[in-house]
Amino acid sequence: MSENTIIKELNTFKVSEIIETIESKKLIIFDMDGTIFNSEKLHFIATNKLLNGFEFKEDDIYGIADIDIYNLAKSYFSGTFDEFLNQKNIYMVEMLKDFDKEYLMFKDYNLLFEELKMQDRSLALVTASEYEVAHAMLNYCEIHHHFSQIITTREVTQTKPHPEPYLLALSNANIDSKNAVVFEDSQTGIASANAARIDTVKVNWYENK
Repeated sequence: MSENTIIKELNTFKVSEIIETIESKKLIIFDMDGTIFNSEKLHFIATNKLLNGFEFKEDDIYGIADIDIYNLAKSYFSGTFDEFLNQKNIYMVEMLKDFDKEYLMFKDYNLLFEELKMQDRSLALVTASEYEVAHAMLNYCEIHHHFSQIITTREVTQTKPHPEPYLLALSNANIDSKNAVVFEDSQTGIASANAARIDTVKVNWYENK
């Protein structure tokens, strides 16, 4: 497989197909929103609750980092970026209880994670979400324990599409990019993984759910 490339697109969630795609890679890195979790609606609802007299359409902010959403929306929000982010995080954590776990995540994810760990693979999660939201979601869906490392915006100075989050995952695992693979759904995340020279699988499975 060549560096800096999308090696496959997956439109449906099938454990056997995912494992076949991974081949001999040792570090398996998952994006969170839109990849593990069908959570874009939470981001969408929480963002629009903050705005005065304006509403995004869901596709307008799909896969976009919070700072970029804030820059698009700040004309309709009176506070700073930190205030925007803090309030959005509060809304998202509060709304979790209103979403069924089977809506948020394919039930076979646990089967996939267990199978990968039995094969002595290392699992990492790399997300552009905030620490509080990411850990709340992982705990709510009871999959926190599967990951040897969880990288959120707290752990980096630059988030996706910058390569730093994925480079940090490689460094933490002491694994070369050739022995890692990323599962991503958004162009922002794919750009980050590609800039880190990690083979990437583009997933569209929640779009087809």
